[in-house]
Amino acid sequence: MPTWNKRRLLWGLFIVLFVAAALPCIHAWQQTGKYPDRLWLHRANSLEKWEEFSALYPNAEIDITVREGAVLDVTHDEPVSFGLCADRYIQALAHNDRRLWLDIKNLAPPIAHSVMERLDSMLAVAHVERTRLIIESDNAEALAPFKQRGYYTSYYVRYDNPAHLTPDELTAALRHLRKVADSGQVSALSFPIHWYSNLHHHLQRPNIDLLTWDHHTRQWTFLLLPWKRALLNDPQVKVILLKKKGSHHR
Repeated sequence: MPTWNKRRLLWGLFIVLFVAAALPCIHAWQQTGKYPDRLWLHRANSLEKWEEFSALYPNAEIDITVREGAVLDVTHDEPVSFGLCADRYIQALAHNDRRLWLDIKNLAPPIAHSVMERLDSMLAVAHVERTRLIIESDNAEALAPFKQRGYYTSYYVRYDNPAHLTPDELTAALRHLRKVADSGQVSALSFPIHWYSNLHHHLQRPNIDLLTWDHHTRQWTFLLLPWKRALLNDPQVKVILLKKKGSHHR
């Protein structure tokens, strides 16, 4: 084959491969920002961070440690405090239709009612509906009074990655999660994305919502990868938290 024909063939192959790679990237880029109700900002533990990404992520998740007197301290690590109370976030909800996911790290039955009364008071002052909050905890019993009062509650799945569990451990975990789902104490289960496949196929509780997070992935990357983007086609998956650090992350 003449050299010029080989070059044309190689150039043609290069163009085909380039287009094949570029089209999914362009599609993912075009889809960015089109799922504000499903794709939320992970760990918006400063109001500045939430505001920085509010156009892309109107809704967000924050971490809360309950301090003495049912003070809802916005912080990821219990020993650390920035002096930021959740009431600032509730007040921010009064001026828009955003929603907020509260990951309450140390919620327990003895303090559940006092925390709920504090939240009720904050919402009443700001004229914000309970339905705009997700209350998350790894203690289903502590979530029960919230569910009874009309809050949307989610049980935090703290089991290890299913790939690291033995078959018996995985079976026991799924049995426990079905029991939680049937308890009437929660509206949803929340979990890292590596649990999705097992829960999607084996939980067998279509009346329970699924909330997940892929906090090592940005939105464009999430939308680019078909096996992750597929979660958006699952009506049981209501919220997916994604990473975005920005200038005000903590």
